Amino acid sequence: MGGTVRRTAVIAVSAALTLIAWNAAFAGAGPDREAMLKAHAFGADALKEGDLATARRFWREASEIGHSDSSYYLARIYDRGLAAKQDFGEAAKYYLRASAQGSIFAEPRLGRLYLNGFGVKKDAVEAQRWFRRAATWLVRPPNYDVDLRLASGSIAYEPVAREFKDALAWMSEVRRWDAERQYRESVRYRDGDGVGADATLAQRLLGIAAEGGIARAQHEFGVALLSGDAEPLLSGEECEAVAEAGLVWLYRAAVNGYPEALRDLGVRYADEANSAASDWKAFYWLTRAGAKGTGVDAVIARVSGRLTQADRAVARGYLAGGLAPDP
Repeated sequence: MGGTVRRTAVIAVSAALTLIAWNAAFAGAGPDREAMLKAHAFGADALKEGDLATARRFWREASEIGHSDSSYYLARIYDRGLAAKQDFGEAAKYYLRASAQGSIFAEPRLGRLYLNGFGVKKDAVEAQRWFRRAATWLVRPPNYDVDLRLASGSIAYEPVAREFKDALAWMSEVRRWDAERQYRESVRYRDGDGVGADATLAQRLLGIAAEGGIARAQHEFGVALLSGDAEPLLSGEECEAVAEAGLVWLYRAAVNGYPEALRDLGVRYADEANSAASDWKAFYWLTRAGAKGTGVDAVIARVSGRLTQADRAVARGYLAGGLAPDP
């Protein structure tokens, strides 16, 4: 008994010190990324000490600021009844928040809740939507076969529902389609053509079509990433910033000669603050865009007026040689 008492006291002291450290850090940092990461880290430290109640408090703070992992961990605590009464309604709330904040791991669990009516209204269509979203990242090339061990692991090794297996099989089939058909499928989900409209699923399918080399899909996916309407999950790029991934796809579409991508990339170079280093690239891309009738004469004239003779010669050299400059 003495050991238990001492351990309880140590946990209490540790939690108190962690709370003091958090209060000091949060007071100085404000509700920003640094504070969010500190709150999550303090929660992880509390968990290591076996203090799930304190971990839950910190993760709730981080979740409110926008930390997806903290929201997901809170959902798991309520889902499994750890350091809190099992509450599927709260679990659904935090899974939904985690998903909105970018946690893909919340998606198969949301599907399970809707499939069984745990904490939410039972809805097989909504369950399928979440399962299909999850399938987009579970079924990945080059191995297209459905990996039920991975699927099972995504829902804590609980039995995999037939509906989830169906979603994984569907995604495995989609991965085998040609890129044009993948693009058409993304449009179906975007417009709700014969299926329930789902912007997130549509954007992920668009990313798959972009990977397949469809210039229009590459352009649309790049624009979606740059506008914050898509996730860089399927970009094939290890980019820290979503905007960086968006520019990668915009560049690929431009290299493939897609008129709107040529225009958009050229305008971006033309509008850069440090334009001296990028004016000739703007001139290059806008000249190619103008040749395809995109109506960029005014922008070309503005950029052309800033070009040095040397830069103009470089741009014309690339144009004459049919080459594309590096991003």
